[in-house]
Amino acid sequence: MPAVASPIAADQALLARNLAALAASSPLAAEAILAADPTAGVEIVPAQEPGEHSGRLDGVWLASPRAPGAEARRLAEQADPTRIGAVVVLGFGIGRHVRAIVERCRGEALVVVYEPDAALLRAVFERVDHSSWIAGSGLVILTDPGDDAATAASLRGSEGMLALGVTVIEHPPSRARLGETAGRFVETFGRVLAATRTTVVTTLVQSEATCRNFL
Repeated sequence: MPAVASPIAADQALLARNLAALAASSPLAAEAILAADPTAGVEIVPAQEPGEHSGRLDGVWLASPRAPGAEARRLAEQADPTRIGAVVVLGFGIGRHVRAIVERCRGEALVVVYEPDAALLRAVFERVDHSSWIAGSGLVILTDPGDDAATAASLRGSEGMLALGVTVIEHPPSRARLGETAGRFVETFGRVLAATRTTVVTTLVQSEATCRNFL
């Protein structure tokens, strides 16, 4: 394997730009990232694929060092926005696969990412410019696997999309790192989703009754 390129240095202006883009749709995550100390074990480096980045955490690659863009697009193929209304992604990594999923969904499906490591997110956001694709995407990042209230609040206004169905995509390099918390988050999301669907059905029934009364 060719030698790994020199790590990219942290850039606080870049962090601010990324957080400004994220805060519009995930203010709690943006606050958690800003409050976190960047983890010392992260290295973000230019990938062999032109214009792409890769990275590793404590020596474990978070994306392909050769072709992270191609790898991300293959993972994103699991999402079919013509058949579902939301995608849950387990693990942010360096974010390249999340970008690919957001671009594939093109606003037709909500993208929700579970990433409990705010320090990792900060280290990535200090080194990789994600602001252009996050801005206006509606991306939701959740950091607590068991917070029903925060999960429900972050999904408010997206009830119609959630009612269309949800696909869960696991980021393979994040599997061991997330451990059992990934399953806990999926359970939490499932509870919130069930409550959301009940609310949607109730609203539709009430709307039908209102229409009948109006007529």
